[in-house]
Amino acid sequence: MSEPAPTIRYPESKERSAELLRLALVRMSAHDAALNPLTFAVWYEHLGGGNAELSRAFEVAHRDDPRMGDRTVQRLHEKHVIAARERAAEEVGDGLERLMHRMARAATETGAQAGQFHNTLENLTQVLRENDSADIAAEVERAQSHSARMSESLQTLRRELADSRNEAVRLRAELRSLRSEAMTCALTGVLNRKGFDERLAAMLAQPFTAGQEHVMVLLDVDHFKRVNDTHGHVLGDRVLEAIGRLLRERVTAEGASVARYGGEEFAILLPGMGLARAAEVTEAVRSDVSRIKLRQRATDREVLRVTASAGVAAARSADQPTELVQRADSALYAAKQGGRDRTVVSHERAVPAIAG
Repeated sequence: MSEPAPTIRYPESKERSAELLRLALVRMSAHDAALNPLTFAVWYEHLGGGNAELSRAFEVAHRDDPRMGDRTVQRLHEKHVIAARERAAEEVGDGLERLMHRMARAATETGAQAGQFHNTLENLTQVLRENDSADIAAEVERAQSHSARMSESLQTLRRELADSRNEAVRLRAELRSLRSEAMTCALTGVLNRKGFDERLAAMLAQPFTAGQEHVMVLLDVDHFKRVNDTHGHVLGDRVLEAIGRLLRERVTAEGASVARYGGEEFAILLPGMGLARAAEVTEAVRSDVSRIKLRQRATDREVLRVTASAGVAAARSADQPTELVQRADSALYAAKQGGRDRTVVSHERAVPAIAG
């Protein structure tokens, strides 16, 4: 049996979501809060009408703070967007608990019926041995009655098991969707910091051999503050979104993970790839990032090109996560100091650079 698709948090069609996007941007621009994904999520869910609790709180907050500043929006996001996701996770947990109780109840009932049927068969056997015709007829009738009840109980158990399996599949899909949402950066589509920390710990827990070390990469957009200051945060977000999409498409090695480490910095985990091969992959990806061009939608005029720098480090046995991160960060710093737009690989004694 195929599993159902995971629950979709935002089920709107492309046309409806485009209209909500337009409305949200217009409303956001008229208020004081920064134009970031957090603010957009609040406006989108309010305008979409799918979060009634948020909309009620939104109207009250708007009366108290007509300009809707960062603090107000952040409070709405924490209490009525994030909290709603946490409640959804709790509901899935409650559903699983109810499912287990229902299956246990059905199994207990079937077990009780089986015990009664066993006693009836023993009584019938005893009567047959004694060859008492009057008692034989009564016991046969009793056995038939218990057999019918046993059959009905088994049918009920089968139905419960089938229903429970379908419910378990649905709940598993919801859990997977909630977990994915909790681990994903909404803007870039890659793992968020929480997802990165979990994948890094799992990677370092796996053994490796010489030449097949686990590798971590830190990739940072060069002069990103200048992008925001010159072109605005909306275009800056488009840069990050484009890099996230490119990394998802390019980093496809088995077991590899991509995460937004923070701000304009991305992390790549390459389990078992080995330092030499990982350096080649990193430079190819970094070079692709540095060819990203952003154009003005109305005129198709190119308005921005970006470059990126990368630091690559291999895990050592008994490495703690912070130790590997520190070496990758040091290599990234060396790339920045060396002129940016390049990849630097961390070695024990040498730090060679691959110029972009």
